[in-house]
Amino acid sequence: MLIRSVLVILHYFKKIVNLRKVTTIFIFSILALIFTFPVIHNFHVILAGDDYLFHLSRIYSLYNGFQNHHFISGLDYNTFSHRGTAFNIFYPYLTTGLPIALLKGITHNWFLSFKLFIFFITLITLLITYQSSYYLTHNKLQSYLLSLLFVFSNYRIVDAYTRFDLGEFTALSFVPLVLITLEIMIQKKDYSKWYWLGLGMTAIFYSHLLTALLISFIMLIRIIFSLTGINKLFIMNLLKAASLTIILTLYQLVSVGEQLLHLNLETVDKVDLSLHLLPMSDTIINSLNNTPVSYTFGLFVLIMGLLTLTNIRLSGLHNITILPSFALGSCIFLATTSLFPWFLLNRSPFNIIQFPFRLTMFGTFYLLFAGSITFVRMLSFKNSSNHSLLGIVLITFVVLGTYVTSTKVIINRANEMAITKPQPNLNTFNLKKLSTTELDDYRPANLSTSQRESIQKKYFSINHQPYSNRIKLHSHSDQLSFFWSADSPTHVDTPIIDYKGISVFDNKKKLTTFRSSRGTIAFKLSQGTKHHITVQYTGTVIRKIAFLISLGSLFTFLVYFKKKLSLK
Repeated sequence: MLIRSVLVILHYFKKIVNLRKVTTIFIFSILALIFTFPVIHNFHVILAGDDYLFHLSRIYSLYNGFQNHHFISGLDYNTFSHRGTAFNIFYPYLTTGLPIALLKGITHNWFLSFKLFIFFITLITLLITYQSSYYLTHNKLQSYLLSLLFVFSNYRIVDAYTRFDLGEFTALSFVPLVLITLEIMIQKKDYSKWYWLGLGMTAIFYSHLLTALLISFIMLIRIIFSLTGINKLFIMNLLKAASLTIILTLYQLVSVGEQLLHLNLETVDKVDLSLHLLPMSDTIINSLNNTPVSYTFGLFVLIMGLLTLTNIRLSGLHNITILPSFALGSCIFLATTSLFPWFLLNRSPFNIIQFPFRLTMFGTFYLLFAGSITFVRMLSFKNSSNHSLLGIVLITFVVLGTYVTSTKVIINRANEMAITKPQPNLNTFNLKKLSTTELDDYRPANLSTSQRESIQKKYFSINHQPYSNRIKLHSHSDQLSFFWSADSPTHVDTPIIDYKGISVFDNKKKLTTFRSSRGTIAFKLSQGTKHHITVQYTGTVIRKIAFLISLGSLFTFLVYFKKKLSLK
């Protein structure tokens, strides 16, 4: 009888737990749906942010590759001026372009695919932030508040819609997991979740490489803030997390690394780091205005920062101190203004970040983390759950109301240049617009202006003569091609950059290639034959092996840690 009673109690307890999980997912799904308001407002529009043509072109290229059974990314044949760029090799796609391309395959609708992607990424961000924060603080109100404010923070809105930076937007989903896990290891001395750190960093690497580099730097600073509390166990588990990250991201590391070793490339354009910085007064004013067209912290981050500053003496939750987070968040805030001498770093490795406002994502998290703990700690003095619940509900409505109001600016920026609206199915890109997208990232280094322009214009050089458009380069879904009739042995210098893994065929016979002075593919053709030249990316053995190692390691890890992966 006793055993039966215990089983009945356990049965109902399990139902309650499951009901709570379902309720949490339902609430977060509503919030995620509200976040997608700017794009569901007009179903036939994908918003045109700063980088929209780049990302749409990249995803369309990836989708074409999948359609032709190329599951390891290669050259861009039908986008970026049809000249064989390789942006899906250098820029991660597994958590950005791949999901959207798969959704397109399922829904047969580009519009719906992008909207679903934004919805699910937002839902994932809410769940990850909530669960990881709850593990640290054991406080549902604080975890919910942090999740709400982080998802609807001004910089995340800017990333999603104003900038349309899908890579950084996706990486933001895993920033809380990484930084909170670091707090768990530093403050609670709990090293059992080291793999959260590894998985979070892996997800960021496969979303946005620059964010992975920046968060590594931020983590180093955070560790220095608590250097006296660092012990041998912390270092060992940090190394375990780093090792896991390296193994799981080996595919991306090899994809980029083998190209950089093969050819001297200019990665991204270098800009004056101080060019886009505002005085602190303007930064504060723009944040108070809370408009998603200014790359600032936003109103609620300022409020939470001020709340923490005026109540800094309050103790944290469950012995979690907020001072390091508040200090780091405040330092980052200052670093995104003209007070910080970024011009001194123009010739340093830091110039790869291009825009210091990228640091806003980390300052946003730390100030919201400290502020959410401070706010809930203040509510606890009321000793009333009704006061706490009322406060959270009120904040939710204020945040959502402010968001819907501010996104009018985003909706007004919407246009239909990116995608056409064929009838009856909304599933075709405006190829003319995408095909003319031009970008010079990862081009051969140290080129003259004429050499650089010759590649952009797809000019060939025959027998070392001046570059010209005598040959027309044709693009297909899975290759580039051209025709040439040789009256004598001919030296051909193509405008296709000599990326590693490219193969050239003459009437289906593989040619031996070499590199031209402008870093493009060159080869010799024999006399008296009409040559049909095809160029395609076939990949390297080492890249394919790296893919299998990363995939196999992930599968092995998931099987081994199956019981530990649920965030409790």
